[in-house]
Amino acid sequence: MKIKLILSVLCVLAYINTNAQNVVKGYILDSQTKEAVPFCNVMLYSDTSQNAVLLGGGVSDDNGNYSIDYNKNAKYITFSFIGYKTISLSIEANSKRVKDTLYINNILLEADRQTLSTIEVFAQQKRFEMTNDGVAMNIDEDVSSATANAFELLRKVPGVVIDKDENIQLNGKSGILFQINGRDIRIPYSAIKSMLKAMSPSDIEKIETISNPSAKYEAEGTAGIINLRMAKHESLGWSGEVNAWSAYANEWKHNEGLNLNYVNSRWTVNSSLSYNKWAGQTEAESEVYIFNDNAPTTMRKMDKTTQRFDYKGFNGNLSADYKINDNSSIGGMFSFNGSSHPDMDNPATKTRFYTYPYSIVDSSYMNKGDEYGNGRNMLANLWYTRKIDSLGGQYSITLDYNNNISKDYCLDKAAYYYGDFISLMKEGSDNDSTKNTYNTYSAKFDLIKPFNQRMSLEFGAKTRLTKVSNDFICYEDGEYNTETSNHLDYTENVNALYASFSDRLSDKLSLRLGLRAEHTHTNIKQQVNNSEKTKDYIDIFPNLNLSYKLNDMDNLTFVYSYRITRPEYNSMNPFVEKENEYLYKSGNPDLKPQYTHSLNLSYAFHYFIFLTATYDYTNDIISQTQYLRPGTAIFEDKPYNLGHSQQASIGLSTYLPLGKHLEWTIWAQGTYRQTRVDDPLLKLNVERFGFMTWQSIKMDFFFKTKLMLSAFYMTGGQEGTYSMGDMLSFDVNLSKEFLNKSLKASIGVGQLPKRTFTMDMTTENSKIKNSIVWQYPMVSASLSYSFGKKADNNTLKRIQSKDMDERAGGEISTGQGQSNH
Repeated sequence: MKIKLILSVLCVLAYINTNAQNVVKGYILDSQTKEAVPFCNVMLYSDTSQNAVLLGGGVSDDNGNYSIDYNKNAKYITFSFIGYKTISLSIEANSKRVKDTLYINNILLEADRQTLSTIEVFAQQKRFEMTNDGVAMNIDEDVSSATANAFELLRKVPGVVIDKDENIQLNGKSGILFQINGRDIRIPYSAIKSMLKAMSPSDIEKIETISNPSAKYEAEGTAGIINLRMAKHESLGWSGEVNAWSAYANEWKHNEGLNLNYVNSRWTVNSSLSYNKWAGQTEAESEVYIFNDNAPTTMRKMDKTTQRFDYKGFNGNLSADYKINDNSSIGGMFSFNGSSHPDMDNPATKTRFYTYPYSIVDSSYMNKGDEYGNGRNMLANLWYTRKIDSLGGQYSITLDYNNNISKDYCLDKAAYYYGDFISLMKEGSDNDSTKNTYNTYSAKFDLIKPFNQRMSLEFGAKTRLTKVSNDFICYEDGEYNTETSNHLDYTENVNALYASFSDRLSDKLSLRLGLRAEHTHTNIKQQVNNSEKTKDYIDIFPNLNLSYKLNDMDNLTFVYSYRITRPEYNSMNPFVEKENEYLYKSGNPDLKPQYTHSLNLSYAFHYFIFLTATYDYTNDIISQTQYLRPGTAIFEDKPYNLGHSQQASIGLSTYLPLGKHLEWTIWAQGTYRQTRVDDPLLKLNVERFGFMTWQSIKMDFFFKTKLMLSAFYMTGGQEGTYSMGDMLSFDVNLSKEFLNKSLKASIGVGQLPKRTFTMDMTTENSKIKNSIVWQYPMVSASLSYSFGKKADNNTLKRIQSKDMDERAGGEISTGQGQSNH
């Protein structure tokens, strides 16, 4: 009787347990790239015979995850996708039960070389990848072959706007950190431009724009991160690529590059060399109106003047990963960049003064500014990564060093006249040079510890020391100027701890909660007046991410973050540069950090349409401002902490395959922005609506030639105290592959049409109107040849460094600050 009772209870429990196992979950990866395989078929079968019964199934989502209903009669699970070998596994032998869910170990799909060689597969590389932290754009040969260098490649990235002065914005906000392979670049923005301009587009595999950083990132930054993932050529033995690009728009431009790589069972070594020459010209004119008690008094008008520029850059990179064993790896990277821009001997600008009603010229002057300089930058990284468990736990130790040295020279000559250049009043000259030296040292520890399939903890600590030395030497009318020459030493030490907890609360709801604490110590020393300022402050930065899975194809994500933006180092230089008697430029050592609250709501529809809504509030805005000295016609250009701003935007990103031979990529964003300033220097309350879009159409043309059409448009908008006009650009490119796709050639016409950019600023006592021709039509051609056969990746996928240190340079649409000239 007891035996029958026990058997009955066991049967009931077995029945309950079997029916409770109603979901099968897992994750699918490409065995070579270790990246997610989306839309993979996942099927449940009764057995492995030809007469097996299909008992259920589904497909993986955009991140390689799958979750399908479980049938108790299913014994085998099958994974299949075009171009990959099909995998069939026993459910019982390859699963782990947790309550009502069966978890399958990570599935690694191998490419089916035989299948790929015998059939033509219609599969497009995903142009966009949406993550909780931002958007990534994959760079294929069609995009890179029509682009001069890595900096110009940024113009094709949705959300990125580069203005006529080559300053940059991300999603309508200035202040961006640039990274290479997750390593932040702590150098002036001018040096970053030099580095990117010397880098070949074929060196770039992916560009990530991270606008919602988690607690793992440094809390620095308003706009976000632009991270360049370098191409990892993982071909067995030796492989490489040579490429060349040339174009003409007023001046010849060209770029040449070489990639050479080696892979075996232990080593993955990637190297690249490139040289770039970038030349062109701009045309500019301006009008400045001065008011007294709201009544017009004076107008200063500069004639349209053509200015030529020339830039030369060299870039070299070497990275290596060594696989110690299946659980650990070590690696390093070294990058060197050198650049120069010679004196172009541009013509002098002519400026006239008028008294209201602006019919007679009172006085005039000519100003000739000659600028030249050179610089170099070195980046070095070492890292060690070790796997600590089978759930994906691992830790990494990273050491970084960054050195940058730049020298800029400027000679301004001015001649002042009575009337309309009638008789000479006086002459003057200012000759100054600036040497900037940056050294940054950092050490970082990261740990990822999953507790189970749904909960994990990330923990990290970092210390960073940045030492800046800026030397400014000025000669006025040939004599050393002891009042304006100066030397500034700046030291910044940031120590941080962070923790980020992730939990899949249910099949639909996921949570990521992060907290970061940063202690900052700064010290500024000026040699001229022997002054010294020291600051110490501690900040706590929370971060919240909630993700809700509406169904297998739709997802909703909410993110909140609180961030700091410290002043860019060069913007704190007290050096006063005199362009002429009516315009002075300087930095501001009294700048304070600005703080930003950010909210983001994003919706992924069927993993190919992405909608985002954001709101940002920033206090103590660091803004470059030109203000009029009371009772004079002299303007001072200087960064200040002025007021606050708020910005709300709605964005759309999508990739639409319209057929086997046609695809359409769209990015668009509408923005409302308000800037309010109530300061003795400036009073401003501006509200602006803006719209920007980037779109491209790619089609397979005759004889397997690819045609790519792209367009960018941005309405006028507000940036700090400036109002700016609209921007428009079109590009057309034809490309074709030869020799089994090893040789690629392209021709194109870009930067259509010729465009004039306007930038205005209005205050209580002045109005400034600038007009600049920033874009000229350009014809281009490129050629590249690659060699090497494909092999599986042998490196241990390490914890990606997620540092962030954007600086507010106080320039218009600036990135990492501006050079002094």
